[in-house]
Amino acid sequence: MQIKIPPFPFSSPETSLFIRIIQDVIIMNLPSPLPAVALVCVTLAVSGVAGAADSPSLRIGDPAPPIQAMAWIKGEPVEAFQSGHVYVVEFWATWCGPCIAVMPHLSELARRHAGKLTVVGVNVMEARGGDPRVDAVRAFVERKGEDMDYVVAMDNPATEPVFKAWMNAAGAFGIPTSFIVDGGGRLVWMGNPMGARLADFDHALEQALAGNSDLAAAKILQAEANAQAEARRRKQEELRPLREAQQRGDYPVVVAEAHKLAMLDPGRYRAMMFWTELAALVAFDESQALDLAKQRGADPVFRQQIGLADAGAYWNKVNEVLQGDLNPSPE
Repeated sequence: MQIKIPPFPFSSPETSLFIRIIQDVIIMNLPSPLPAVALVCVTLAVSGVAGAADSPSLRIGDPAPPIQAMAWIKGEPVEAFQSGHVYVVEFWATWCGPCIAVMPHLSELARRHAGKLTVVGVNVMEARGGDPRVDAVRAFVERKGEDMDYVVAMDNPATEPVFKAWMNAAGAFGIPTSFIVDGGGRLVWMGNPMGARLADFDHALEQALAGNSDLAAAKILQAEANAQAEARRRKQEELRPLREAQQRGDYPVVVAEAHKLAMLDPGRYRAMMFWTELAALVAFDESQALDLAKQRGADPVFRQQIGLADAGAYWNKVNEVLQGDLNPSPE
């Protein structure tokens, strides 16, 4: 039986504790009937996650740190925060889809509040998915044109001083992340300026421009973000042995680790680990892969749990994922 083996979840080389996400949603939390191997090609294409600081040293209400950029790519450098002026400091990367999606909105805000607001886009984590050369980032910014109509800086991709002083210090973990600095130079809001948080971001910016920021609400948001970061860090630690086995092509260990994770938290890992195990088995024992697919396919409760209650849909997905004909006639 000739079967093309699909890419496994989290199989691409990544820095420890980094995994790309869509709008802060990790793959094992996605309530979808699609297998993890199908979701991961999208999930691994957009954002980055870093381990959160255990106890953030940069908190809402604190003075904003300086932006010690390696290069200022567009606009006048922001070497200090001017009194009475409001700033949005936005962390982004060229490979980050959500970062790119929010750029026109940031540009519109910068134009609308010209003279009162400066938006600074700080390129970070470029080496983890893009081209970390200054010229490459500058070329990207030039191509964006009016969709990136604000000041742009670049962090040092090797030492990451700006990322550490802002993101790590505040317990932030993923991009895009925006910080709002008020007219007094204080950090008054931080978070993801997209989706459900977009309205919060816009409201917090209007408050900062009016000089009446809600620090209590912003502190709650920061605490929630820190808790989410810690949860993601723990999940990445759980997945580390599996990812390392995938990277070195040790498929029997992949199967063993998939079993462990499915037992550890069936609600979160059941579907994901089934597809992972099935793909790994095909790599070294096709008959076991077929036996597993038949065993799980004959269990209507399991099919329901992974979102494929219909037997025909289940086998269509099995054959689609593994690029083969494992079961010529469903049940």
